[in-house]
Amino acid sequence: MMASYDHLLMTAEAETGGDFVHFRKRRIFNGMLVLAAVLYCILALIILSSAWLGVVDAGWSRRLLVSILAVPVGAVIAYIVSRGTSVELGAALFLLLVLFSTALGDHPQNVAGGLWLVCMIWPIMAASILVCPGASFLFATIASLLLLLPDIVLPGQTIFVRDIFFFYSVALFSWLFVVYQEHGLHALDAINASLADSEARFRKLFADSPVPMLVYDCETLRILEVNEMMLANYGYTRAEFLSMRITDIHPPEDLLALAEHLAAKRQDTRKSGHWRHRRKDGQIIDVDINSHIITYQHQRAALVVAQDITAQKEAERQLHMFSRAVKQSPASIVITDAQGNIEYVNAKFTQLTGYSLSEVLGKNPRILKTGHTTREEYQILWETITSGRAWRGEFRNRRKNGEIFWESAIISPIRSASGAITNYLAVKEDITERKEYERRLRELNEDLEARVERRTVELQFANAALERASRMKDEFLANMSHELRTPLNAALLSCELLESGAYGELSERQRTPLRIIRESGTHLLELINDVLDISKMEIGKLALNPECVVVEDVCEAAIRFVKQQASKQRLDLAYTNPDPSLTLIADPRRLKQILVNLLSNAVKFTPAGGRVALDVVAAPEHEQIRFVVTDMGIGIKASDLPQLFQPFTQLDSGLNRAHTGTGLGLAMVRQLAELHGGSVAVSSAVGKGSTFSVTLPWLPEAMSSCRPAPPARLGGSTAAQLRCRSDGEAPRILLVEDNERSRDAMTAALQIAGARVLVASRGDEAIRSAYEETLDLILMDIQMPHVDGLEAIERIRGLEDPRLASIPIIALTALALPGDRERCLAAGADDYLAKPVTAKSLVETIQRHLASHGRLAPVPVSSLATTLRS
Repeated sequence: MMASYDHLLMTAEAETGGDFVHFRKRRIFNGMLVLAAVLYCILALIILSSAWLGVVDAGWSRRLLVSILAVPVGAVIAYIVSRGTSVELGAALFLLLVLFSTALGDHPQNVAGGLWLVCMIWPIMAASILVCPGASFLFATIASLLLLLPDIVLPGQTIFVRDIFFFYSVALFSWLFVVYQEHGLHALDAINASLADSEARFRKLFADSPVPMLVYDCETLRILEVNEMMLANYGYTRAEFLSMRITDIHPPEDLLALAEHLAAKRQDTRKSGHWRHRRKDGQIIDVDINSHIITYQHQRAALVVAQDITAQKEAERQLHMFSRAVKQSPASIVITDAQGNIEYVNAKFTQLTGYSLSEVLGKNPRILKTGHTTREEYQILWETITSGRAWRGEFRNRRKNGEIFWESAIISPIRSASGAITNYLAVKEDITERKEYERRLRELNEDLEARVERRTVELQFANAALERASRMKDEFLANMSHELRTPLNAALLSCELLESGAYGELSERQRTPLRIIRESGTHLLELINDVLDISKMEIGKLALNPECVVVEDVCEAAIRFVKQQASKQRLDLAYTNPDPSLTLIADPRRLKQILVNLLSNAVKFTPAGGRVALDVVAAPEHEQIRFVVTDMGIGIKASDLPQLFQPFTQLDSGLNRAHTGTGLGLAMVRQLAELHGGSVAVSSAVGKGSTFSVTLPWLPEAMSSCRPAPPARLGGSTAAQLRCRSDGEAPRILLVEDNERSRDAMTAALQIAGARVLVASRGDEAIRSAYEETLDLILMDIQMPHVDGLEAIERIRGLEDPRLASIPIIALTALALPGDRERCLAAGADDYLAKPVTAKSLVETIQRHLASHGRLAPVPVSSLATTLRS
């Protein structure tokens, strides 16, 4: 019933703008029209039925029927009038129609004495309700006149005083009832207006609240209403919210606790607490809930205010975390006020100093000082932090028990929201152990520095000794090379002249000792060259001269070199090369040196009747070429293989060893192979022989464009030649040589070749001769007393004489160490020859330089042998 009344109020408010009296009139008026139309139609049907059955007079029934049917027609007209004007006017017209149709439809006596009297009374009552309270008296008067009118018009009729009195009694009663009702309705209107105003204010406050709010049914937990902030904060639309239950915005893990809370607080009209809600995007937020029990849409509901406190919770969490961090910090933390008085210290401070918070509260941190920090340092500290900057430094403080300790500290100001400094924060760390470590480290460093200084001095002495040893080694090698090459130069040159027949034909008996001398000298020269090559390799100054070489030519040259020795030992010397046109980018001289060393070792260690083989194996798929030397010698033990390629190492080094050698050959093989980008491998079995394999990089594609250089054309004779100068005279050559034997041998060779030779034994003599004589070429020894060859060359080039600026100078020296050639060329020499030198190479070099300087005629003179024989 309460719901019907509320619905009635809302309908009235909607239709009349809040005037309930007018609404009531409209509802009563409409009901009256419908009821009157229905009743009068039923009455008409009754009269028609009576007339048809003959119960009533037909004439009377027709007259009465017209009067009755006028009421429904009047009801329609009255409704139309009321919609266009007002309820009061429509009601007045309709009620008048009812009175007149009732009074005129039958005889007054019938009206007054029968049912029709009732039909005249209800319009009087209705007039006070629908028209106005006093209208009942007007309609009572009209009804009385309608009863009296026949008596006035037609005298002799009975006046119906009783009926008229009854009309006015009804009018009075109706007036009193309506006045009383209107007074109550006006009071109800005031109450409803107040309620509507209160509800409007509630709705406005609910809708405009800056705090999320919702209303949910306490029984079903369904959400009934939400405000705009709820929509904004949670991300749902209003329709989505109204289709949800209050449990839908709680995380699933909180639902059990929520159910227990609602059950426990079911009878409470106010509830509060902290809960977690879930937004539409899945984010969990913390909310502070305050709910009140209200009646909403006639249901027991709860008005919930959900204040989002996520940020507050996070701030509290961080504050709690910071508080725990400060309390549990491994650093000592002190907070003071703006005057420097202690307000807080953490547990680490207490542990470090021995003072509790109560002991230091309100005191200055100076209670810890020891006097080691000066007043000036404290002044700088205070000026720094009061200016708003952080101070960093170290203190030497005193604990409560008097023990001294070190602290590193960072003191920074804490500002209020207005920017004023309110506190100071000191974060300090005990660095006593670190200071002790630093002290020990300083002592160790000082000790280490002293030891390093001593060691440095020792190393300097050692380095000096090594440098002296290296220098002495270089000097020894230079001197050895010079002292051995110089006599070898004279011996081999003289031997060459004798064997060439320059002094006459020799018998075979005479040639045999000469050949022995030449071979021994050549062997000694090879040893010297091996030692120098190893020296160059050690300092990285041995350079290769790679070019395109025919593998077949290099291998055959190496075979020829050892063929005679193999024949002496009756060895089978085999060579296989599947492709004689095979070419390789390599230094031909060094490649031959590798093969000769391996073949010489194989021949040397293979007993008579054995076999030595050289095999060439090309592996295009691996971009490699291998030279494999196999022998049937004594073999090598596996334990000796690692030291096989070490310089100056021989596996048989006793005085009674069966095989001679310096131990340089295999070391040079490995070094030269690695310089070519290759490697050396060995496999051996004692008593069965050894296999040495040299693997070098080989690119078949690159070989397609490789073209070997044509062999040098040496002419039909091995004798060297010189040609005449352009004026027909023999070339004039200055020979500068301090060694008499070497000087005599080279003079003889040059003279036999057709040259005019001037000699000098010292550098200063060479300078004088170059200035005074007309020369075509100078052969300059380097290592000489007084003025050496380098200085002599520089001074000759420095003379202001155009002749000497262009004269060819060839350095002819026994200095053959790395860098000697470069030093000679840098001093001004045009070429460099290392002793010992053959007559053929000497004369060819001289002839090349004379020709390049335009000092020779185009017609050659006789050969060296021909000249000697003549």
